[in-house]
Amino acid sequence: MTSSNPLLKLGQCLTGRASKYTVTKQLGEFVGQGSTQIGETVIIKTARHFRITKERDVLRKFQPRTPYLRPLLDEIMEPPAPLAIVLKHLEDDLQTASATRKLNGRDIKYVSKMVLEALKVLHEDGYSGNGQRFTDVQLADLESTVHITSRFCEDRDEIGTPIWRSPEAQLGLKWGPATDIWSFGTMVISMIWGDNFFIFKPKVPRGHDVPPEKLKPFSLASQREISKQDKDFLLKIMKLDPRDRPTAKELLEDEWFNQG
Repeated sequence: MTSSNPLLKLGQCLTGRASKYTVTKQLGEFVGQGSTQIGETVIIKTARHFRITKERDVLRKFQPRTPYLRPLLDEIMEPPAPLAIVLKHLEDDLQTASATRKLNGRDIKYVSKMVLEALKVLHEDGYSGNGQRFTDVQLADLESTVHITSRFCEDRDEIGTPIWRSPEAQLGLKWGPATDIWSFGTMVISMIWGDNFFIFKPKVPRGHDVPPEKLKPFSLASQREISKQDKDFLLKIMKLDPRDRPTAKELLEDEWFNQG
């Protein structure tokens, strides 16, 4: 749903450092789809707050070090305010893809490895990518990515979408890279079940989709519901205490990636 007063106007012409762009579609109040002078599709993001500056700076810092971040292509110079950035357009995002079809084991491990590679780069420099989205095996929407010493971590700001949010973030406790690991785990669960496992569906009355007597801890899920290999891997990740969760680097070395 788009805002009645979006910052990017349909047909608006924008001048960047590298090219000129025309807004061809409004995707939201702060996001639009655009076209270059040679007809290439791009994503244009803008906002009247610091988050776009933060996303630009994070991408400048990290995209030379990993191919698994949605690339920053350009920065809009005219109009000069509010700040707008140009990002690579990707045909699909992981949430939509996993809801459309069930991914096979090889696909799930490929996506998981690429996401962990991106998180590893961020975490090694002390950054938490909280609130990021996974698109086409690239992390996107990095406007909430901050250093763990920032006031946002220290002040325990609310972060991310509730379906991906870690227990510590839900409880208003200090968060950091371990929060990204929890979000990664929810992503893997969604891919395994071939749907967005964490989104409430209006057609299913809350509390009536699973009888209370059949509710059980994830650790007791049967092999009919999830393979032992997948369950063991996820149980290492979905720890209530963030101090007990493995790092992205440790997960990349996990035997799960070599299992058939």
